[in-house]
Amino acid sequence: LLSLCVIGATNLAIASTIRAFPKEKTIVQRERSPRSGRPMYGALPYLFSKVAAELPLSVGLSCLFGGILYPLAKLGRTTRKFRRFLGLTALNSVAASALGLLVGAVAPSTDAALAMFPPIIVLMIIFNGSNISDESTPKPIKFLPKLSLVRWGFEGLAVNEFEGLEFKPFTQIGRPSLKTGADALARLSFEDSTIRRTAVAQGAILGACYLQTYRVLKNARPRYATLKRTTAVDDGIRWTADAEARLQKIPGFVRGRVRGAAEKYARENGITTITDEVFVA
Repeated sequence: LLSLCVIGATNLAIASTIRAFPKEKTIVQRERSPRSGRPMYGALPYLFSKVAAELPLSVGLSCLFGGILYPLAKLGRTTRKFRRFLGLTALNSVAASALGLLVGAVAPSTDAALAMFPPIIVLMIIFNGSNISDESTPKPIKFLPKLSLVRWGFEGLAVNEFEGLEFKPFTQIGRPSLKTGADALARLSFEDSTIRRTAVAQGAILGACYLQTYRVLKNARPRYATLKRTTAVDDGIRWTADAEARLQKIPGFVRGRVRGAAEKYARENGITTITDEVFVA
């Protein structure tokens, strides 16, 4: 149940972020583009304001979800464990949102970000610390469990729930019965873990995601099509001052068409200078 709780919260936080952020990123890049003049704002103020605006909502929804789930699941009935549960679920949700920001910043589009999402979730679930032990993890990918938000979230909630518990002895075929919460944590390979350790690990992932997102936004620049420079053709037609003054009296939204029509008439009739008389004609 604790594992499903973490997987669901992580999944929701990442998915909700990467669906919206790539589109928002396009607008941010355009507004920060040098071609539009002086940038309206920097990458750091934008990222800080975005996090500050979305953080209360993310934490509030996470605490609401945890407050409903905790009594329904009949988890540890102490105020201390309840507060820790809310804190750990909120931290996991914020860290997952930060990871979603990083994926959205790196991906060129929403479709690309959504395509990257399933492999990330699957890897975090596989390397959650209990499915595959550290000893069985190949050396080239031994770092993956340390980057799994699902692993650190589940580990923190498990330590919070089982710490200090004592169980009634019962008969279990093939395995010794669990007597204490420490035995349960040992069976999950969490015997040396602490809540502080899991919180620090998630905080480190959160900070690293924000830092990398800032770097990507700072270095990102929109791409523009390169236009070839054209040379204007001088057809030798000139306007007298009187004709130009009369042209300026015409409303601006049709002035260009009138000028073009007058010059076309002059070319067709071999006229090189448009006078007031020619313009009226």
